[in-house]
Amino acid sequence: MPNVLNYKPGGSLGTTHVMHNDWMKRDRNIHDIIIRNATGYSAQRHNIRLLACNTRIYNVVIDGVIDTDTSPDAFVKGSTILIGDYDTAYGSNLPDGVSNITISNVICNSRTAIRALGYLKDSCITNVINRNPDCPVVLAVREGGLINVKASNLVSAGDTLVHVGSAI
Repeated sequence: MPNVLNYKPGGSLGTTHVMHNDWMKRDRNIHDIIIRNATGYSAQRHNIRLLACNTRIYNVVIDGVIDTDTSPDAFVKGSTILIGDYDTAYGSNLPDGVSNITISNVICNSRTAIRALGYLKDSCITNVINRNPDCPVVLAVREGGLINVKASNLVSAGDTLVHVGSAI
């Protein structure tokens, strides 16, 4: 008799899916999440990435992210936190795709501290230290990419705290 894997519904022990296996019944949005006390360098160019393509990410707290300066010498450093993407094969970044995000207590040694390639709406960024003098603390690539975003206590080794428009 051939070895047949037993079907296990999403959320069951021993399955890789935590949601329903039927994509039509799944809530594809990501919400009500807390990410706290993350330390390291970005093995995939970013420490934390919020990628909402044809979906929404909302009610997320990101607190206490330290991008260390321990990456290998030849390693390309990206962003400490990357929000969204350009409209790509992943899907479209909707203007309300990423909203109600609180980002606080971040230390950056990357190429950029917080990079918004997509949209960020109704959110708060506070207590961010950027040790890279060649980039702003917050880089919003799209015109109109920051919608009702409040920022406070941003510190940079460089001259620019927030840059909106094309990449530097």
